[in-house]
Amino acid sequence: MIVFIQVPSFYAAVEQAELRCAGEPLIVGGDPRKGATVLSASSEARGLGVCEGMSVEDALRIRPGIRRRPTRMRVYREAAAALRALLRERVDRLEPVGLDGVYLECPASVDPLGFTADLCFRIKAELGLDVVAG
Repeated sequence: MIVFIQVPSFYAAVEQAELRCAGEPLIVGGDPRKGATVLSASSEARGLGVCEGMSVEDALRIRPGIRRRPTRMRVYREAAAALRALLRERVDRLEPVGLDGVYLECPASVDPLGFTADLCFRIKAELGLDVVAG
């Protein structure tokens, strides 16, 4: 069985995990004085009306207290590599999709639902990232 695993709002999720601020609204984007846009917004930020693609300036105007992090591609590539390394410990075949997702083949000898649930739990426990799977 093929399973797709993805980290929603990957950049924001990585920042929340690193800062240990899960549950707090957070956006990732450049300098608002330079017309930067929101590249990633946590679910908490999206719940407050902030969304990807809007200007960082507008996001900060809508929610002045929101935490903003600059874009750090090196950090996101490292987080994606750590996610894949963790998955490779458990599966032989996987196919990355961007930085935030991966298709993988469940071993034939396991229950796919239980196996996938275990992977999701391990990702959260070891990397601090919430994932969706299907």
